[in-house]
Amino acid sequence: MDWILMIDSLRATRANASDQDSSLRALVTAQFVSILGSQMADVAIPWFVLTTTGSAGLMTIVLVFETLPYALFALPAGALVDRVDAKRLMVTMDLLRVLVATALPVLSLLGVLDFWMIPALAFLLSLFSVPYMSAKMTMIPMIVGEDEPAILRANMQMQMSIQITTILGPVLAGVLIGIVGNAPVLLIDAVSFFAAAGILSAGVSSSKRGAGGPRGRITRDDLLEGLRFTMKAPLVRGVVFIGVFVMFGFWMVLGVGTPVFVKDVLHHGPQTLGLLLGVWGVGAALGMLVQQRVVSRHGWGRGLVMGVSLAVLGAGMWIASIPQSMPWAVAGFFIAGMADGPLAVVMQTILQTETPPYIRGRVFSVYQSLTMMVTPLAMLTVAPVVDRWGAMPIMYGCAALFTGSAVAAFWSRTLREA
Repeated sequence: MDWILMIDSLRATRANASDQDSSLRALVTAQFVSILGSQMADVAIPWFVLTTTGSAGLMTIVLVFETLPYALFALPAGALVDRVDAKRLMVTMDLLRVLVATALPVLSLLGVLDFWMIPALAFLLSLFSVPYMSAKMTMIPMIVGEDEPAILRANMQMQMSIQITTILGPVLAGVLIGIVGNAPVLLIDAVSFFAAAGILSAGVSSSKRGAGGPRGRITRDDLLEGLRFTMKAPLVRGVVFIGVFVMFGFWMVLGVGTPVFVKDVLHHGPQTLGLLLGVWGVGAALGMLVQQRVVSRHGWGRGLVMGVSLAVLGAGMWIASIPQSMPWAVAGFFIAGMADGPLAVVMQTILQTETPPYIRGRVFSVYQSLTMMVTPLAMLTVAPVVDRWGAMPIMYGCAALFTGSAVAAFWSRTLREA
């Protein structure tokens, strides 16, 4: 009888592994489809505002409204994620985003789109994305288990899918905007949310609430528990603060600096904007392959990967900025992208493995809240600088910020020895 029990156990193990693989593939595929549409919209919306108004300030207003929900509603969204079925929450948020994303191109095609509608719709779109992002982060350990190498591999797959969209999305957007205009490109974003909802609903089976998570109504203590944990856990706190500075720099350069840099310094069009963002994605994908095949095999610690990635990120931005020419810009964005991929994977893995399951949604939301809270302030500060002095002070400032973050990561013993 023992051998029968052994065979049954092996069959159950294989079935469970197959279910995990299937659910992870569905989650990665849904993310790929959804973010591909969003990457195209991220080119179409700023370029539409910039070319129709000629104002970096108005473009920045749209970006500010796009980031505000992450700062304002991340904490209650995290408490919600720790209470409800993660898959149902993600599907619901995708369907709501379909409605909002459809409104913008439809209003534009009907000729009734006023400027105030763009930041309003951007705000709503991000409002529904806040709980979606936290739920997605909590689902990875739910699907693959608590083993750190398994989580790391899953995060690499997730991040690789993101980087492929950063290669394809901006390039496709740049080409399609020149052919059919902004509105049809924005409509693709709505279609991508609908497709992602279907893939999640049909393909993901593991979506349970975090073990030991709270029940009942959300209280003030529930909202603050994730923040308290973040501040008390040295490694989590360090990763969050590094994330704040890195996100500040990303929005400076990718949100505001790069479109103006392409238009006013390089004197190119949306195709070049899409090309640079796509080159960044190619670099990120290659960087993760290097991380998987070289860094992991040689036993680099998480802290060393983080510090080196930040240093390379800063070097790439200096290379892109100083010569002010197209070839150097392409090279710099590629080098910066090579650092972005491994950096995102290791920071995400640290947050997942260093946080208890019952509170992950709230800790991820603290990370979202703090990283995005500085973004509106950053962009409102950056816009007058761009309008008065152009893109170059922003490009140089971003390079200095990334370099300074690398110094801080190597200086901190907690991060260095992670």
